[in-house]
Amino acid sequence: MTIEIMMIKQSDGTFRPCTTFDIEKASRIKAHSSMKFVGTRQKARTLKKHQKYWSGLIDLTFDYWEPMDGLLNASEVVTIKKFETYINSKNEQDSWVTNECHEFLKKLRASRESKIEEPQKTKKMLHEWIKLEAGWYELHVTPKGIRKVPKSINFNAISEEEFTEFYKAAFSVCWKYILNHKFENQAEADNAINTMLVNL
Repeated sequence: MTIEIMMIKQSDGTFRPCTTFDIEKASRIKAHSSMKFVGTRQKARTLKKHQKYWSGLIDLTFDYWEPMDGLLNASEVVTIKKFETYINSKNEQDSWVTNECHEFLKKLRASRESKIEEPQKTKKMLHEWIKLEAGWYELHVTPKGIRKVPKSINFNAISEEEFTEFYKAAFSVCWKYILNHKFENQAEADNAINTMLVNL
């Protein structure tokens, strides 16, 4: 098993995970397991900025993120809803149409549920989604066309200035899609993030 964890050396010579995301990854290692660690010195970047992203923005957004039904595609639901609205407009809000549309989606979900396991939300996938929405990706050509591949934000992959720009874009994405439903303004959301970092 290969696992990458950002660690910081303490004054007593021990190491501890830098962020809550790193703590979660470390918790997957069973107690008394024998592990080999290879350290890589990171480029100079303010650790607090790294923690603010992983233990602040990611954690806060993850807490308020309520995933859509993973077994039903959003476009499928929208199409059925539009069809329902269209038919009802022709039949003066016929409840039969609404019931049948809801029943169709229910049966479609049940059919897929019997074949595949419903995907769960994870901070890793939230992170990957944020990068794509923030425009932090490269375009790759594949046999099926152009594919967006998220770029790394590893300490050694980008400069502190680039990370600052990424954080701004990432915050805008989280605010646009999730946090604006929970906070009055961006300053309030930023204060909540800073509060989460107090005990790190």
